[in-house]
Amino acid sequence: MRNGLLLIAVLVSSVPLQVWGQTTTGTGQTIFVSTFSGRQILKIVDSNPAKVFVLYTGDAQFEPEGISLGPDNKIYVCDSLGNRIWRITQDGTSAAVIYNFLPSNSTRPQGPEGPSFNHAGDLFFNTRNDESRPATGVWTITGLGSTSDAGPFNPVNILPTSQIGTFFGEGTTFDGQNNLLIVDSSGGRILKSSPSYTSATVIIPNTDQSTVLSEPIGIAVNNQNDIFVANFGSGNIDHFSSAGVFLGTYVTFTSLDRPAYMQFDPSGNLFVVTVQDEYARHGKVWRLPPPQISSQTTPTPILVVDLNTVYTSQNVQILTSDQAVGLTLAAFTTPPQNITPGGTNTFIYPNFKMVIPFPNSVQMNGAATMQVSFIPIAQDVFHATRLPSKGDNGFSGGTPLPPTTDAQCAIITNTGGNCIIARNKCFDSTGHEFPTCPIRATTDLIGLASYFNTQSPLSHPALIIASEDSNSWNNITQSFDADPTLKGGTLGFNSDEVIVNLGGCHTLTLGLTPSTVRRGSITTVAGSIQSCAATAQTVVMTLTLIGPGRPNACASTKTLIFSPPPFSLRPGTSVPFGFPFRVPSNTCPGTYFVTGMTTSGPQAADITSTSLTVTQ
Repeated sequence: MRNGLLLIAVLVSSVPLQVWGQTTTGTGQTIFVSTFSGRQILKIVDSNPAKVFVLYTGDAQFEPEGISLGPDNKIYVCDSLGNRIWRITQDGTSAAVIYNFLPSNSTRPQGPEGPSFNHAGDLFFNTRNDESRPATGVWTITGLGSTSDAGPFNPVNILPTSQIGTFFGEGTTFDGQNNLLIVDSSGGRILKSSPSYTSATVIIPNTDQSTVLSEPIGIAVNNQNDIFVANFGSGNIDHFSSAGVFLGTYVTFTSLDRPAYMQFDPSGNLFVVTVQDEYARHGKVWRLPPPQISSQTTPTPILVVDLNTVYTSQNVQILTSDQAVGLTLAAFTTPPQNITPGGTNTFIYPNFKMVIPFPNSVQMNGAATMQVSFIPIAQDVFHATRLPSKGDNGFSGGTPLPPTTDAQCAIITNTGGNCIIARNKCFDSTGHEFPTCPIRATTDLIGLASYFNTQSPLSHPALIIASEDSNSWNNITQSFDADPTLKGGTLGFNSDEVIVNLGGCHTLTLGLTPSTVRRGSITTVAGSIQSCAATAQTVVMTLTLIGPGRPNACASTKTLIFSPPPFSLRPGTSVPFGFPFRVPSNTCPGTYFVTGMTTSGPQAADITSTSLTVTQ
């Protein structure tokens, strides 16, 4: 935004959750919004009705604009008029300035705008161009995830104005190929820079009057790498191909509402902030659902919340204004990883880990890379109807919890009261996403160990349970088989996971020495169970060998190889285990998985797998 009003108020911390706004059935998505000269960062839950509360209120110089969620699960805020960049935790308890322009060093950037992160977790930001803050191009800060708030943080001018020109910069974003897209608001252009980001070309020029951009601010990319640009001047969002070809106007708002920043969630919903003047007043948050049929190209905007209604109707005022500018979502998508038969991939999000060992028999069917999106969902919105039906990619059907509990998952520790959905996203070699992951294994089960990384002294960890084409709670937690009636055959890899909160708290580690043996030989199975609970637990452990069976019957089988009697695990202790395991001499050569599962009470507490290669 070009101008702003400065409001003076005292520092305010987070306030209790309030309920306002209007919406249809919400997605449960958590949205963070900056309020410009309102000096606040808001947390908004897309529920029915929407929930709004103040996450953070800054000092008199705090005027937040563009914001982005980092790979460290923290919110990065460009305080453009204050020439600062902030890092704020999602609960608002910690806010630190990680970059501050000093007049004594005129070579450093002023007016940071439009932050975004590349696949390596580096922060990129644009710069504005006005009377007191000359544009200096695009900058980056590396090493944020491993650097404390004290720094040092040293911005690097990767795309100076000598290369890309002098303009009023707004949003930036990255596409699925890790290309940087840059908004030139004053010139009405979009620039593209490929790794290693040393040069940029104009991908959407300001030459064709039928597709001219009008004061563009926000930019977003969907799962097909199509580009969407928010035009503040004309009040619409334009749709372009990944090559910059104009595909049409995606949506036009009313004559008063003008779009600013926006972002797609992993399910294809586009969340947008609109305002009604250059001071960012009368802010609204909208959700544009993905088109339901191929011929439908223009979605109908759904109002999530009108901040003016919140601002004017509250009995005890908690908002300092009805302004809004920046927007980011509490959803994180991991960088893409190459996937191959016989390989193992590990996807990590703070506190969560997903490990996928692919057997040699797996058929990728064109899938070349995979990403995992971790999506926090508000507890009161997450319920049985949000889970994937069998073989489906949407959140519908299924029974996520045991029959003795209600249809809502419990709060997961360290996620701000949210439940989590983890969505596996498969892409072909050109970066286009498959609607459903096409991966199949012809003879072996696809191994999957997904769990919450428990850390002492958490008393209620969470376990990510793979749905694997089935939503039966017993199948998921006990047999871990896509279909208990199938032993071998074609087993699909579902693209969504179910995450629930479980009562036990311990971490299972597992290893094999050696991990490649001849049939009839011995390997040593060893590991440990580490407690992170505040009280003693009764633990049951089972170790299962999964893989090809006997000669002439080499379909996928499961063989129980070790199950000691239940034992007590005291708080803060670790119980090691180890034993020799002789591979039967009539075992078929191939790749096997030794899967360990522990339970505390009736529910699983942790699960992990390691591979075993058997030769002749």
